[in-house]
Amino acid sequence: MATYIQFKQLRTIAAIKRLTNSRNGNPRYRVTFTNGEEMTTKTDSSFGYKICPSWHGKDVLAAYHFTPKGKQILDDADIISYQEA
Repeated sequence: MATYIQFKQLRTIAAIKRLTNSRNGNPRYRVTFTNGEEMTTKTDSSFGYKICPSWHGKDVLAAYHFTPKGKQILDDADIISYQEA
């Protein structure tokens, strides 16, 4: 089991790019945020099925971690909805 620190921060999605599927046929994505950060989804994670191209331009609460080589892996994201009271 991998040990890492998970970060959660509010981000705005600038672009979503579909990558080649994993060996097991599961979807993978590269997500670019408006601050210039790029993160990829973890290979064979169920989160790859949650991402939708309509998320472009939306604010999300992104949960991610760094690999030992410094690559950012997007573990989860939830759309933030702003509702007026």
